[in-house]
Amino acid sequence: MTEQARPDSTARLGATPAGTGRYTAQPAGPDATVGRFVSQLDAAAAGPVAMRGMLGSASEALADRFRNGDAVELLAAANAGIVDAALTHLWAQFDVPENDFTLIAVGGYGRAELHPGSDIDILILIAEGEIDTDPVERFVAALWDTGLEIGHSVRTVADCKAQAAEDVTITTTLMESRRLVGNASLDEEMARVTGPAHV
Repeated sequence: MTEQARPDSTARLGATPAGTGRYTAQPAGPDATVGRFVSQLDAAAAGPVAMRGMLGSASEALADRFRNGDAVELLAAANAGIVDAALTHLWAQFDVPENDFTLIAVGGYGRAELHPGSDIDILILIAEGEIDTDPVERFVAALWDTGLEIGHSVRTVADCKAQAAEDVTITTTLMESRRLVGNASLDEEMARVTGPAHV
């Protein structure tokens, strides 16, 4: 079974691994707002419609913290952690095959820097071959019910390599990425073929 990344209530922007140019989330102490949101999701087994209300409450909690003087960088990391939890929770509800797909945060969201109103961009990596995409299609459709404004793309590793070679902005976007859930090998291969040494 492919390892899955559990939403982490301690995540914030950390060091860049040598040779990859990619970002990783590093522990920075527990975040109470993210922790409460994850607990609510687990307790309620929330679907996308119920999740909309929970996300609204979490956003209000972050806004209150901002008004009370919490550091913006901590709130941006917490906001990313909340979205991580929502997406991975929803992903699990559609029984997406672990070996065939990987859900990846990219861009600013990939850096775990998610300010209010910022783009929430995700990449769904798909294995080569004849793959049943129905679970992922249902996942994407359900995103609308959460109220999150998600920009998404579905690509193979070969697609990523070809597009990164043609457009430096895609290369940068893929370098600023984090795997949320799914097949780690697909993510690692994508990072390898789109890294600075290969593009």
